[in-house]
Amino acid sequence: MLKKLFHYDMKYTARLVLPLMLLTLGTTLLGSIAMKLLGSIEYSSFSTTFGATLLSIVLGLIVAGSIFILIAFAIITSIVVFMRFYKHFFSDEGYLTHTLPVKTSTHMFSKTWSTLLWVIITTVAVLLYIFLYILIGAAPYGSLLNMDTFRYIGEFFQAIFPYMTPSYWIIGLETLVLTLVSVVFSTFMIFTAITIGAVVAKKHKILAAIGFYYLINMIISIITVLVFVFISLSTVENPIFMGSLYSTPEGTTHFILIFSNLFYLGLSAGGFALCNRLLKKKLNLA
Repeated sequence: MLKKLFHYDMKYTARLVLPLMLLTLGTTLLGSIAMKLLGSIEYSSFSTTFGATLLSIVLGLIVAGSIFILIAFAIITSIVVFMRFYKHFFSDEGYLTHTLPVKTSTHMFSKTWSTLLWVIITTVAVLLYIFLYILIGAAPYGSLLNMDTFRYIGEFFQAIFPYMTPSYWIIGLETLVLTLVSVVFSTFMIFTAITIGAVVAKKHKILAAIGFYYLINMIISIITVLVFVFISLSTVENPIFMGSLYSTPEGTTHFILIFSNLFYLGLSAGGFALCNRLLKKKLNLA
């Protein structure tokens, strides 16, 4: 059943997100070409004429518009993904959802995996679109593409590889894991805010969810600071930590990354459990 729910969630969101993604790809290509032409005008023989000035204004507006659409794509996609969670549980669709012979936790797992996948897809798409601006829009005069980009990337990796010890590779892996864990944590924080807002408020549930999001964010920020201050003070005064974890910068970094991963995973699990319980025991569809 989880597979069917996941497939349905992905298909539902794809109907809204994929057209936006294709539209943004088209405007990005148009904006990149406009940026390239804008740079070429400066090297042309008629760069000081009125026609060149007018063309520069038009091209500049196209570039600005394409960047605006790219930003709007990232924002709208996030709204669509999380509104899917709201509509599935707390709109009229919620009545049908809760009549299905499916556990609440199964619904939650489906929404979690589909949301995380769409967040990753959107992030990769945005990075690809930005790369197109660099590859096409920033191409040197007389060149179709900015091939120096690939050379700079290659030189960067060639420069850092000699210094990449096994410890640094592990730090890189831990950082990547922390990035993914942070996405999971942010997702559950939004899920929790939506759930609490919908359960507590009889009207204006979305506004209530926004308010609870900022409240939860503030509480977690305070808890995070207090926990890390406590851990820092405890380890500094502990000779065992001073002799091992804090003996090298790499050891300190490992400790911080590992603890952060466990800390945010714990908060994510707590958010999942709270949402699951509220959906089972305190659901309000009025």
